[in-house]
Amino acid sequence: MKIFVTGGDGLLGSNLVRELLDRGHELCVLIQPGREVNTLHGLRLEKVIGDLLDFKSLKAVAKGAEAIIHTAAITSNWPSRSELVNKVNIEGTQNIICLAKEIDVKMLVHVGTANTFGFGTKEKPGREDGEYMGFKYGLDYWDS
Repeated sequence: MKIFVTGGDGLLGSNLVRELLDRGHELCVLIQPGREVNTLHGLRLEKVIGDLLDFKSLKAVAKGAEAIIHTAAITSNWPSRSELVNKVNIEGTQNIICLAKEIDVKMLVHVGTANTFGFGTKEKPGREDGEYMGFKYGLDYWDS
């Protein structure tokens, strides 16, 4: 299956990419302009330069994908980066969802963090339908 992967050069994404390659999938990995991709060095995959915030460029580079796995996100939450966090993590994800609809992929997987909706334990994980626990985060995360 041809899979378009965002965030494939990150910690989780690069491990996922290796697993997908081991399973015989054909990969197209989105790379931010100017970003070094040492984690993908020597792997048999297509690296494409693009921006999550530029829908037109996403559509051009994801052409022919049968599935999309979206792991890209900004994970640091400094107050000065709040606007960028919102743009990439929210608008970028919206672009990926629109892209999946427009190019009619068979599957879209969005990877997020359990801490988006609340903390939990191994025995009792946080719940998606529970009350948002924003007060537990630093103010910069809350404001973003």
